Amino acid sequence: MAAESIITYLKPNYPQIGVTASAKQSDLLYIGPYATLLAAAPAAGTSWGDYIGKVDTARIEPISGTNPLQGELTVTVTREFEADGGGSTAGVAGEISYEVEWTVVSRPLLEHPEFRTGGSYALSATDGEKIATWQNAKTSTNRTALSAAAEKYAKAVDLGIETYEDYAPILSKTTTYTNGPPSSSSAGAKDGAGLTGFPNGPSGYEWIKSADRAVKAGKRNKWDRTEQWTGAKKVMVDKNSLYF
Repeated sequence: MAAESIITYLKPNYPQIGVTASAKQSDLLYIGPYATLLAAAPAAGTSWGDYIGKVDTARIEPISGTNPLQGELTVTVTREFEADGGGSTAGVAGEISYEVEWTVVSRPLLEHPEFRTGGSYALSATDGEKIATWQNAKTSTNRTALSAAAEKYAKAVDLGIETYEDYAPILSKTTTYTNGPPSSSSAGAKDGAGLTGFPNGPSGYEWIKSADRAVKAGKRNKWDRTEQWTGAKKVMVDKNSLYF
């Protein structure tokens, strides 16, 4: 690419080069005839002379008291590191952060641990059948056929309690990628392998990957990928398979 047409007006000691975490910036200052600089001023997002990158800003100001009128043109060219040509399209994983939280899950009362095997009111298969018969009956005559455990459940239903609030763990892992997003992502499947190395996560759970998102903020050359897993005592189904 040829040099810019107004390079003869470039002020000595320019360009001035600056480097940030995400980009290299070239600041240029031209001093010359106002009309000439105005006509040559580049538009944002375009290439400029031999400088690698794109024009970020261009601003021209007249110099008062000059005749013919002179002006100062300031041009900033920015080159994002990730667009440097020769980089990988997939980011390189770096720093990892972890988070543990719990979320409310509404479950049928029949799934409460007290009504499951080992609970104080463990229901048998027969109890389940009798409860279904009682709930479908138009009268309460079937109530007398219930066991003590089934009667406990029936009492809860009489009180309007048919669900309960359980709490499920959610484990989040955020990985910072440099020079591009991660090479792959997925969600919706039973998966515990991705949690390898997660420090002090809750035990006794199976996991389903519930979220996977990657975000690039502004002009940074870094992506933050957040993966989430939701725990259950037993994962019954996922998007691919049945586990019962």
